[in-house]
Amino acid sequence: MIDPIVAEWVNILGRWIHVIAGIMWVGNSMLFNWLDRSLIPPEEKESRQIGKTWLLHGGGFYFVEKYTSDQLPPVLHWFKWQAYTTWGTGFILLVAVYYADGGNFLLPPGSSWSPLGALHLGLAMVFGGFLVYDLVWRTKFANNHATLMGIISLAALFVCVYAIHQVFNGRSAYLHVGAMLGTFMAGNVFLHITPSQKKLVNQIVAGGGYNKDFSVRAKTRSIHNNYFTFPMIFTMISNHFAGLFGHELNWLILIVIMVAGALVRHFMNIRWHFTHWLAGIGGALGVAGVILAGILYRAPAAMPGAEDWGEPVSFAEARAIINNHCLSCHSAWPTDLVLSKATGGVHFDSPAEIQQYAERIFVRAVETKTMPFANMKEMPDEEREALGRWIRQGAKLE
Repeated sequence: MIDPIVAEWVNILGRWIHVIAGIMWVGNSMLFNWLDRSLIPPEEKESRQIGKTWLLHGGGFYFVEKYTSDQLPPVLHWFKWQAYTTWGTGFILLVAVYYADGGNFLLPPGSSWSPLGALHLGLAMVFGGFLVYDLVWRTKFANNHATLMGIISLAALFVCVYAIHQVFNGRSAYLHVGAMLGTFMAGNVFLHITPSQKKLVNQIVAGGGYNKDFSVRAKTRSIHNNYFTFPMIFTMISNHFAGLFGHELNWLILIVIMVAGALVRHFMNIRWHFTHWLAGIGGALGVAGVILAGILYRAPAAMPGAEDWGEPVSFAEARAIINNHCLSCHSAWPTDLVLSKATGGVHFDSPAEIQQYAERIFVRAVETKTMPFANMKEMPDEEREALGRWIRQGAKLE
């Protein structure tokens, strides 16, 4: 086990750097994709200029031109370290949260998998998934039948999403899908985009002139990254939404959101050529919203009197359950010094605090069963049901 103080600082610094680097990486990617689609073509057909545009920012005007050139510019800025930093800090966080304890947080209660086996599966998904993706997209078939291969790749991704949810708990499954997509993106930068750009530069330095083939190779994987971006960002923040990753159809919810995110990115890419792009985005989100609403909707139960919720549960009984399973983290004086840092100030020390958060306790501990975290305290279903009855009966403090 990692020392709690070390774990806390790894978490703080890792997340801080991870978010900053991710903003820079995604921001640069979106800016350059926007520029490529906003450039005004030159009037001269034989011009080396690909296009130009004017920008307004920071109280001044920027004039941007894109060229092909047989001469290396005197100053050349590269954009790669944001990608490497984002992936590196993300992997450190994955290790700190899910792997440092041997994989115990990966599995749902009662799983037949061993924690070590789950840890190996997680690593195989992150690195093996990229290996398969990369090898497939290196083939001539993929280059010659990009649309068909894209459909096959999506189908394979969806199967992978479904499969990992059959082993991992929802929270860790969502994060591992995101880690795999992030590895796809960083791997594309490291193995394809940056090397192709280096070859382009080296050929110009050697006097061989500009070779468009190198640019095309870099651009192909860059487009892949473009569509991975929004689904990957969602998985980064998904741990805040227990109603999604804790749902019995969590795998389907993730697939719908991933498709919606990629479609939104697509409409943003084609908005200059597709005049109704706002309608397209609205349509994509509308379809996703209808599907998600159908999955997540639970018909409201009838509202009988408290006596119809079964055997009465006293506050003393409910508090004993909370003290046994929740108070080690959700307290001003926690005994778990690691997980207590992520409780958002939700404490159950006093009766008033317990009553204040009764509805939230019901959603997390009774309805979605996403708390205690990874069911570390092995909270029995009987106690969850009793806690739910106390809340349904009015969460009374008597």
